[in-house]
Amino acid sequence: MGVKKTKPTQVVVKLSSRRFPRRRILGLAIMLILSVAGLGVALLMINQDDSTSNEAAKPVTTQEFVDASDNLKYSQDYTKAADISAEGFDTVENEDDKHRLALQTAVIYASNKDYGNAIKWYLKADELKPGIRGSLVGLARSYEADGQKEKAIEYYKKVLELKDTTGQGVQSEQDYYQFRLNRLTGAKQ
Repeated sequence: MGVKKTKPTQVVVKLSSRRFPRRRILGLAIMLILSVAGLGVALLMINQDDSTSNEAAKPVTTQEFVDASDNLKYSQDYTKAADISAEGFDTVENEDDKHRLALQTAVIYASNKDYGNAIKWYLKADELKPGIRGSLVGLARSYEADGQKEKAIEYYKKVLELKDTTGQGVQSEQDYYQFRLNRLTGAKQ
């Protein structure tokens, strides 16, 4: 018969000496090493970008403090928002800027229903610039929300005593504050 018989051990030896699987494993290992190294480099770059951007993004001007605290307030991170605007208050020298940042801080606390701190900051704003509508209204509303009826009445009266009623919507605001005052005092509407 013309068919040559081969030994079974020879066939096994020939199959195991093939280099294709080794090359494939070696290629996968190299790709894995490069991927891990690339990921490490990417994370390092991201970390460096964060640290430099944090230093560069630190607020300096009053507007930057207001914008930074607004962004945090709108994302409902009230504690950080108040900290940023309070830091701005401590940083700036100009009285107008201090007043603006005191109001900003008070509004943030009021937004978070922390009326004790809101009142404290509205009082700072009123001390810097007495008789400003924003401070007086903020105090009246915060005292009312905090359950301090007599103080709320006192500040609603101060708001109603303001002479400037020429601004857009001021008269309807005056009517609203009169309504709030009447409600607190029990006067007829």
